[in-house]
Amino acid sequence: MCGILGYIGPPPAESGAFASALERLRHRGPDHQKVWTSALCDGRQVFLGHTRLSILDLTPSGYQPMISRRTGVVITYNGEVYNFDELREDLQQRGHQFRSDCDTEVVLAAYDEWGPDCLERFNGMFALGVYDPRHARILLARDRIGIKPLFYCRSGSSLAFSSELSALLELNVVPRKTDPDLIAEFLTFGYYTRDASPLIGCLQVLPGHCVDFCLDTGRMTVRRYWSALECCRQDKLELDDDELQDSLETLLLDSVRKRMVSDVPVGTFLSGGIDSSLVTALMARVSTQPVKTFSIGFQDRAWDEAPFARRIADYLNTDHYEFYVTSGDVQQALLDVTSHYDLPFGDTSAVPTTLLSRLARPHVTVALSGDGGDELYSGYQRYRRFDLIRRFRSCPSPFRLAAMALLRSLPSGRTHRWHDMLRAGNDADAYAHMVGTNVAALLTVPCKQLSSWRRTALSVSDALKDNLPDTIDLLTFLPDDLLVKVDRASMSVALEVRVPLLDHRVVEFSARIPMRQRRRRGESKIPLRSLLTRYVPRELWTRPKAGF
Repeated sequence: MCGILGYIGPPPAESGAFASALERLRHRGPDHQKVWTSALCDGRQVFLGHTRLSILDLTPSGYQPMISRRTGVVITYNGEVYNFDELREDLQQRGHQFRSDCDTEVVLAAYDEWGPDCLERFNGMFALGVYDPRHARILLARDRIGIKPLFYCRSGSSLAFSSELSALLELNVVPRKTDPDLIAEFLTFGYYTRDASPLIGCLQVLPGHCVDFCLDTGRMTVRRYWSALECCRQDKLELDDDELQDSLETLLLDSVRKRMVSDVPVGTFLSGGIDSSLVTALMARVSTQPVKTFSIGFQDRAWDEAPFARRIADYLNTDHYEFYVTSGDVQQALLDVTSHYDLPFGDTSAVPTTLLSRLARPHVTVALSGDGGDELYSGYQRYRRFDLIRRFRSCPSPFRLAAMALLRSLPSGRTHRWHDMLRAGNDADAYAHMVGTNVAALLTVPCKQLSSWRRTALSVSDALKDNLPDTIDLLTFLPDDLLVKVDRASMSVALEVRVPLLDHRVVEFSARIPMRQRRRRGESKIPLRSLLTRYVPRELWTRPKAGF
């Protein structure tokens, strides 16, 4: 895992400006730092920078930016492509030679061989910038789910990109002006969605997309190479419960096995819930030594998950570490969060995630997490509430009007929210009222200025009849809140976090599972629960769901 930075344009006024901006990303990759530069014939310069966290091939052979000996293409790359061994074998048969054991050289050779189409062959999490002098091109790309961040800004014939906004601000290429149209969206959801950022002129590469910038013409083309929404639109599987569990187990075992490949120590975050317990159990299945597990606890028993995690750890015989948080720890973590989350972020679980990352880092450099299980398998309670809202909105109008009048007359803010959900004109707006804190301004914005969250929700509503809230969250809440939280918290201490449940093959398979096999009779995440019972007794992990 690393930090990447790029700039193409007139030489900076100060000679050390780019190196100074790259220094902003050192926490993401403290093991090595390098700048590569080249002059273009029109006076512009290309700068590529990289801060390395060494995971595969710890030798200088893995240093970046990396240059192709075959084509002169240069790459700066953040992430891991887990199927690099299979890709390397294919590329060797096509005449490519390798001098390192890292995945970066394989990614570079794959681009040499297939161009931008190589992205569709990758199984991994990544953000990358490629300078291709043969085609006068800069290619930016982000993984399918959006696990790794990538910001960019363009001004005429100039382009800059980075893993984090702070480096772009240090380069002084982004106007220090916030976008007022996005303030309502941020205050509604607590995060910026899709390609938005708080700064005018600065965007994010969307998950499953690439951006092609032509150096000759300044033309920029955005292309989608994978879509979670399209996966959800596919025909549903016709498998009985046992067949479904067998198929899912095979996929997840392979996903976990791939994510355990590392030249540095690997562990896992363990909360004692379904998702993290399943990932830990699968790791214990394929590992030849006890798995290192990490959890944190709180003095308030209502929020303390540490005892549940300890029970799972004892059963699986892991090498378990836990840390109980004090108010002083929280205060210090809050100060750190404000420095490492370089864009407004409203999810309070960023604090315990930062503390958990700190606990793990002295023992491991890579940790696996269970993120994604709730979005893929209808794990949130709000999905069941949304089903009730949908059924109610189909009731006769007199009944609905009477119920809404009653809800409005009650003094509770919660009943007023139910009133607003029932009154919403479509499913997307109803769900916005359910998950947002204050959606009145959001829903009255003119159509031309619709928020990116609402545009996404409306597109999902048009495309799907089932699992609508799950898909909205898969496209917004997961990449723009949860994965941002984990990336910033873990990278603040140079810890790489891998997410087996978000292997794109698992996502594609899960999206085709019928709703009746995901949740029924008040029980959610049925495939994950059933699979977990093959490894851990149900009584060890059955409990009410709690937020982090």
